[in-house]
Amino acid sequence: MKHPFLVNLLDPEDCISVHEDIDRDNNFLKERLRLILAPVGPDENNEVTDSLFFKGNEAHHHVHTRGYETFFVGDGEIELTVRGRKCHVTNGDIIHIGPWDSHRMIWLKDTPWRGVFHQMNITQAMVDKMLVSDNCPDTGDDDYYLQIYRDSNQAINKPAPVAVDVPKSEITEVRAPDFAFATYAFDGINLRQKVGRWETGGIKEIWELNLEDGFYAKWGKPNPLAYVYYVKEGKVHFSVYGNEFTAPHDSIVHIPTYAIHSFKSEGKSVMYDLSGGSMVLDFLSDCESYKAISPEKLKDKEFFFNLAESYKCYFTEWGVG
Repeated sequence: MKHPFLVNLLDPEDCISVHEDIDRDNNFLKERLRLILAPVGPDENNEVTDSLFFKGNEAHHHVHTRGYETFFVGDGEIELTVRGRKCHVTNGDIIHIGPWDSHRMIWLKDTPWRGVFHQMNITQAMVDKMLVSDNCPDTGDDDYYLQIYRDSNQAINKPAPVAVDVPKSEITEVRAPDFAFATYAFDGINLRQKVGRWETGGIKEIWELNLEDGFYAKWGKPNPLAYVYYVKEGKVHFSVYGNEFTAPHDSIVHIPTYAIHSFKSEGKSVMYDLSGGSMVLDFLSDCESYKAISPEKLKDKEFFFNLAESYKCYFTEWGVG
């Protein structure tokens, strides 16, 4: 990786590793995967990948017994089947799949996506499968070895689903661009929740941040969270441990634990908080409650910031300027 805190997703060489699987038999997904951030900690959290799947590729009907995956779909098209219902997923949609949620995907066009995972280590699973294929060529089609692979990756293969066509708005695993569980607007920023903590085993929640020109936020003292941001549109200026840099569209910013940092939007921008360690929904909903029943408490800075920190919201300043 070329920068300690910034990854340019449009640079093919700016990644940890590349894994390409396009020539193997039908038991393999045809995929070009770049590992952007490796999973960390006991929850194997914040793994980020950048992948291209090819037209005609199929992820056969299966269910994971462990792990959560969130996909930001690029310019392409996927037929997604989830629990007996199917729809077409297109550019700008987000897919979120948890354990015990049976699904199948068929790529109708070459489709790029950015993946975010925890409790899975999806890249290691691909590495292991390719290692077996390259070094044990006589076992590639052997049902026994395929079943061993599925067991080791905590996946259960299922027969082709019987599915009915429905609008994607009826499949809760698909989040169209206008979807949000909750929306909060403040001067210079609009926050839209795309993935809920109740959908991730309590590990994280994912928010879309729509930033106006000049909106800034600061974390002025060390805290134990790591932060991962996906700048999708526009550009955002960051300071991390005093290192100044601008993150362009289609980039990932990863901020280590205990790092004093800040960001400021240069023009309008759209950025996703992928790490989701802060309990933003609970904090903001509590603020709404206090606004209704005890508004004077929110004017007390000590009370306000203590409330924020109780929900791991460690920011120390924000505004437009």
